[in-house]
Amino acid sequence: MKAVHCLPRRAGIALLALALLLLNACMAEETVLLPTEAATEAASPAATAAPEPTPTASLAPVDVDFSTCTEPLEKKPYMPFSLHPHRILRRALTGFPATAQVERACALRDLGGVILVGTDETGRQFLAGLSTETWTCEVFYMLGEGMRVTSLGQAASSGRYNESGAFAWTETDGDAWRLRLYDERLQEGESAELLAETTLASGALSQGSAFLPQLRSRTSYWKTTVYAVYDSPEGAMRLELGSGETFALSGFTPFCCENAPIWSPAYDTAFAIVQQDGQLALRVWKEDKEAGEMYEDATFTLRLPDGEMPTKLLSTYWGYADTDDYSFCLLTDAGNLYWYDWEKNAYDPPQEETLLVARDVVAAEPCSHTEAWFLSPECDNLLKFYDSEERVTAFRLSEKPVELTAVTSGYTDERRSEPHETFVFGTEEGVPVVFVLEEADDYRADWGGA
Repeated sequence: MKAVHCLPRRAGIALLALALLLLNACMAEETVLLPTEAATEAASPAATAAPEPTPTASLAPVDVDFSTCTEPLEKKPYMPFSLHPHRILRRALTGFPATAQVERACALRDLGGVILVGTDETGRQFLAGLSTETWTCEVFYMLGEGMRVTSLGQAASSGRYNESGAFAWTETDGDAWRLRLYDERLQEGESAELLAETTLASGALSQGSAFLPQLRSRTSYWKTTVYAVYDSPEGAMRLELGSGETFALSGFTPFCCENAPIWSPAYDTAFAIVQQDGQLALRVWKEDKEAGEMYEDATFTLRLPDGEMPTKLLSTYWGYADTDDYSFCLLTDAGNLYWYDWEKNAYDPPQEETLLVARDVVAAEPCSHTEAWFLSPECDNLLKFYDSEERVTAFRLSEKPVELTAVTSGYTDERRSEPHETFVFGTEEGVPVVFVLEEADDYRADWGGA
């Protein structure tokens, strides 16, 4: 190597020229000896081959068949994230009307409370708050006669659960609808001015709205983000509560359950059940921040057992930079819960797996700590599905007869070291109760808990 480096400049140039002459001679020889037909044939595969898939390319429609699922997933032992054990507490719902049931619940992350929906003896729905410090309930607001809550969501990232702007909800009488933001003044009565002030969006099915609005949350260890999808004169919109950022949903024509879209958000993605050529399908939309809209990106056609229709959709994880990874959970009106996972690296064949998780499911909700919680009276009351480990964990909450009606979970306390809590609501021997499953967790604190 030393001798080569010490060659005179002129000798180096001569060697370079000789190398170029030899290269040109080889190329000329190859061109002369190769017949025209053979040259064309040899070049053809490279010229006509389809380009390799890229991470951002839209997926061809994928067929998902749940119609053959007949057996539930086998239960497996639970393995917690940390070494700390679970603790299950039972508490009476002090302050909650004794004749009412908790129909919906939404744990507010870091705000110290859970928002509840119930119906009083007169048939009117109300909004109440459960403090996770005092474990008492307070009725915040009585809805107008004939109005009902169709979804709940968190609207603030700091403060307290009972303060103005802490949460939002959607309400409807079956035709007219409103997307509302909570204001403490609602407890003093509702005026026309306050109604307008606390209404983020409104419409009516009889006046051209294609569907009722729907609030859905995306949860993770670090953050809970709530989105609303609603119809407007400009078309379907997705609103991020908290930031106020809106995106137009191009071609958003969702399949609806009770006039509300079956959809779910995930990071920069939205997906919904649609009808396509007479068949149900799951369609994916992704953000285009520069254009301020969301565009269609992927479609999964769905086949369900005869007579079953979807009622709810949950997402788990939707892809990193150079992979496609689509995983979703579908609940049907027959009480069956299906889980589907589709993974494809940009250059590998796809891998897919269809799981029937449970039957007779009463309610299902996403969870930052696992994948989903769901309630099933046949399976020890409360079950947890953790997708990456493919296991189902069952928890028996009470030895007494209990009717479970709602489930929600979150880090409700603003202190990072507090446990992740799951709240299961129901009636035990006719009395409203909440079961609180606490999981001590160092993971969130170690990673900042932001």
